[in-house]
Formats: sequence, C-alpha cells, structure tokens
Amino acid sequence: MISVTKISTFEDFLDLSSDWSILLNEQRSDNTPFYTHEWFQCWWKSFGRGADLFIILVKEENKLIGIAPMMLKKIFMHGLPVRQLSFIENGNSLHNNFILDTRRRRDVLEIIIQYLMTEQSCWDVVEFKNIHAESENCVALKELLYSNKILFGQKNALNSPYITVDSDWETFYKSRSGKAKKTLRNIQNRFKKSGSFVVRKIDNYEEFKRIKPELYDIAKNSWTQEIGDSLYSERNMFFFDELSRFASERGWLAIWLLQLNSESIAFEYHLRYQGKVYGMRASHKKTYGNMSPGVFLDYHIIKQLFENGDIKEYDLGGSADFYKRKWTKESRKHVVINIFKKGFYSRLLYMYEYKLIPAIKHVVRKPA
Repeated sequence: MISVTKISTFEDFLDLSSDWSILLNEQRSDNTPFYTHEWFQCWWKSFGRGADLFIILVKEENKLIGIAPMMLKKIFMHGLPVRQLSFIENGNSLHNNFILDTRRRRDVLEIIIQYLMTEQSCWDVVEFKNIHAESENCVALKELLYSNKILFGQKNALNSPYITVDSDWETFYKSRSGKAKKTLRNIQNRFKKSGSFVVRKIDNYEEFKRIKPELYDIAKNSWTQEIGDSLYSERNMFFFDELSRFASERGWLAIWLLQLNSESIAFEYHLRYQGKVYGMRASHKKTYGNMSPGVFLDYHIIKQLFENGDIKEYDLGGSADFYKRKWTKESRKHVVINIFKKGFYSRLLYMYEYKLIPAIKHVVRKPA
C-alpha cells in the first residue's frame, strides 16, 4: 500500500535522517551533497525564516520511496503577491532534484504531482528550479505534466561547467588552448614577481574556525559583497559555519586559501562527495583583481585534483563564466519548471511569465 504524507515541522524533518540517507544512498545516480539530510538541516536553520516546510514523502509498506524537499513561501512575481511552492533552495544550492527509488521513478513522480494538485488551495505557482535538464527525473516530470494536461512552463537556468578527471595532469593541461596557457603563464609570472605565495587546503572544522576571519575578510572586500551575496552576510556566515562542521565530520570539506606575502587574498569553498568535487564559493580581494588571483588559485586546485587521482569530476558550480570556460567545454544545463493551476490568478501569472515577458524581451532585443 502506498501512502503520501507531508512534513511541516523541523522536528519531524530531523526524525527523517536515517530513512532519508538510506533512500539517497539507494538512488546512487546523480547524487550530490545538496540532496543530503545534512545539507537541508543546515540550510533550513540558516535560511528557513519566512517559509514553511512542505516536504512530501511517498511510502510503500512503510518504506520511504520518494521525497520532494519543498517549502512554501510568499514572494512577488512582477509585482504580484504569490504563494510559491518550491524546492528548498537558494543561490547556495547548485543542484536541486527529487530523491526517489529509481525503479519506481515514474510512479513516485506521478504520486507527488497528484498530491500537489490536491493541495493547490495553498499555492499559486509551483517552481522546480535548477533541476538538471537531461536528468531522468526532469524528463519524466515533463512527460507526466503533459499527459495529465497540467499547465506548466520551462525556462533556462544555470549552465554549470564541469571537468572530467580521467587522465594525468600533463595530458589534460596540454589539451588546453594555446591562448589559455599563455594567459596562465602570464598570471603565474605576476605572482612570482610579487613575492612568495602559498596555497593551503583546509579540510577540518578546527582549522576552519582558525582561518574563518580571513575568509570573511576576503569576502567583505570582494566584488560579491557589492552585489549582496558574499560569505560575509550574516545568514551566509551562519550557514557556512554549520555546513563546515557537518562536512568536516563526514570528510566532505575542502577549502583552498591563497596567501601572498603572508596575506590571505583569495579562497574557494568546496565539498567532496562520492568521488566528485563541488565548487560552491570563490572570492578574492578586489585590490588584487589585476593579478587574477581566482584564476591562479584554480590552476593550483585543478592541478592537485588531477595529481591526487582520487576524484572523477570537478563541478565548477554556478554558471558558465568565461574564466571557467578556459578549463572545460563540458557543462550541465539546468532548467526552471513552473506549474500553474486552474483559476484566473494562476493563469495570469503564467501569461505574465511565459507570454508577456518573453514578448517584451523579444521586442527590446529586436534590432532597429
């Protein structure tokens, strides 16, 4: 017998830890640290204020076979107040998805969709953001929405570059373009002429606590501070402190720190999980921007990842920025899928988001 329940309290969510981890480990394919119970625990304690948990559980004979890690919050879409049901995520969440028994993928997803539609009195729009476009879950989800004649829209989201680590360092580096290698040589020469540099790797919580003030000082004086999304924000500081504690205990933590003449000037914050490395955050002091410290640090990180030989992939995270494209042409496309219900208001939101706004953008981009 299959049953569906909703988790709406943090205490009930905490009680799910064991069953959640068992299902995630059984899922295997496409697992990331962003689907773990530990990740959502840290996330909710840091960013959950102003939202309500709406975690959908699908069980068969009391065995967990599906999880939709969702939350309900009030937002504004184009100035209109909206009750949005979405994945539990924000800019720190590089990948989002359902967690389910892959042998029952379609059945579980259909049950989740049906449950969402029975609960539609509490939401105006459902949003599945940054779900891997080519994942089996995403493909099955869209097929089910079509077959059930449920109104939905899709738009592009992150296009995340990654490096497959399947050779030695020398072979990989030789395959880079001549222009990219010349740029890297010039950056290396700048550092050599500027004094002594050290690249440190931090992988335990005690050392993280010692160097934390240096990380926050870099973030405070970086370009990310200007756009309001740096590690120095109060909520991000709390989140990364909690995450570092969990990650250290589980062997996931990997922070890289670049120091020039004993001054910390750049860092990258990574998570290592099931043979992959995920680049979550990167910052450098603006005063050293002309030296390209981020590119210099990435060179040393990637070199060590290849030389160590203990990972199969480096997910650079986020979008396909120019500096990441120097290292790889491979990337994973993500999409946003929005579900709309029957009724004037939800259909109005659909018309705004997927008809009117695209039409306006097309007119604006059209050459005179």
